[in-house]
Amino acid sequence: MRQSHVCAALLMALSWLAWSAFAASPLPPHQHGYADLEVLIDGAQIDVTLDTPLYNLLAFEHPPRTAAEQDKARQMVQLLRQPARLLVFSPAAGCQVRDLQLYSPALPAALLQDGPAPAKAETATPSVPPHSNLTGHFHFRCQHPEALGQLRVELFNPFLYLTVVKVQIRSDKGEKAALLTSDKNSIPF
Repeated sequence: MRQSHVCAALLMALSWLAWSAFAASPLPPHQHGYADLEVLIDGAQIDVTLDTPLYNLLAFEHPPRTAAEQDKARQMVQLLRQPARLLVFSPAAGCQVRDLQLYSPALPAALLQDGPAPAKAETATPSVPPHSNLTGHFHFRCQHPEALGQLRVELFNPFLYLTVVKVQIRSDKGEKAALLTSDKNSIPF
């Protein structure tokens, strides 16, 4: 009888350790439906980094293969090249986009670069990972940074496969984090 208690206690301890390791582990870096948004506010400068599975934006993660996929990728890039419509800071702050860069191993560099999008996508390389992300770096400058009160994330309507944006904000006022959805899409500073 004593042996069964020892075995049960050992089994419970091992189960607890396994659960603790699982619960403490961070979410995988590539999770469909989720995107990471890091916001760094330094005076009048705001640097934003968006990292998301390409699937959230296009419903596919491979290089565009068909004319329809190429059109969808061009439309996505056109939207992301207007970050002030997707990342809306307090209007009184007067924030304007200064620069942006987009990167994804699954999309041709010419499509992601500034300037007119190519009429036809480049041929993809075979080394593209099967689950590709898109990373966007957006640089804003605000005329009245003291008026910054919130960030409204408008990524959900144009990108229907995106359901949660994990936002982290760092500024001289401290750090803040939130999970945003289409129903709750803003975070105060």
